[in-house]
Amino acid sequence: MGASLDFNLVAQAGPKVLMLDVLMIVLGIAGIGWIARRFGVDTTLATLVAVGTSICGASAVVAAATVTRANEE
Repeated sequence: MGASLDFNLVAQAGPKVLMLDVLMIVLGIAGIGWIARRFGVDTTLATLVAVGTSICGASAVVAAATVTRANEE
């Protein structure tokens, strides 16, 4: 929400930085989702928490809620 991505900056950083970023996001989603499920959190809610924490917050949760068909609560 309001953030922008400068593709020139990404190109300057190089593919290693981009791959590291992708790896950290994937590990964050998997790890936080796993921890939440271990604490007995519903799978859909665990996914939403993991995505919101690993990516960017509210806008990621809203996008993931549509995909996971989560209810309003």
